[in-house]
Amino acid sequence: MGDSKRLCGRGLNMGRAGQVVSTDGDDFKWVDSGGESSAVSIPPIHPGSLDDEFSDATLDLTRWTWMNQGPATAILKYGIMSLRAPANLGDSFRIITQPVPSGAWQVTARILLTRYATDYGQGGIVVSDGTKCQVWGPGYVTAWVLIYSKFLNPTTWNANVYNIQQPGAGGIICGRWFYLRWTDDGTTNVTMSHSFDGINFMDLYAEARTAFLTPTLVGLFANSNDAAHDTVMAVDWFRRTA
Repeated sequence: MGDSKRLCGRGLNMGRAGQVVSTDGDDFKWVDSGGESSAVSIPPIHPGSLDDEFSDATLDLTRWTWMNQGPATAILKYGIMSLRAPANLGDSFRIITQPVPSGAWQVTARILLTRYATDYGQGGIVVSDGTKCQVWGPGYVTAWVLIYSKFLNPTTWNANVYNIQQPGAGGIICGRWFYLRWTDDGTTNVTMSHSFDGINFMDLYAEARTAFLTPTLVGLFANSNDAAHDTVMAVDWFRRTA
């Protein structure tokens, strides 16, 4: 059926094992062992300009550019990209980016973050002007939260703008795939959203699109901020969804 990877709600399984429940145009809809509709995990027939399904053997460096790589790695295996931020005392965001499109745009990523319950480790979507960074994703700040923060550069914190502790939030971080979204209307606002099924998104925060920086880059990041433990963000796919 095309896509050979399957990501269940509680880990990775090789091969797609599920039941076809319906068709929607050119897409098959699946229900996996976690009960999640998985049509959203099938690569689109017409990929967006930023799309990466991470199905190559190595990170596509004609598409992605590292920012503050240091000892970080991006390993591709079984259609998953694992972005690893090594143990580090203090913030040091390990980032891969692409140029933003002109006009309005939206990106969505399916991710799973693995880290210890120590403050300020995080992973998710990043928007940058090449120096300043806005970061949106799951992390730990006295509890498991989704958090939106601003940094003057990949190692210098500026502000924690918004965070929300989700019901069962530990499951977001440990063993649960879910979806992050960043929407830029091209003129006025940016909006941060998340979803558990990839279909129904909840808008959680919005602000003026140039309140902190003028965006030129968008991508993915992982941050350890833990002298003893790495942070690893697994990414199933990254797509321009509007």
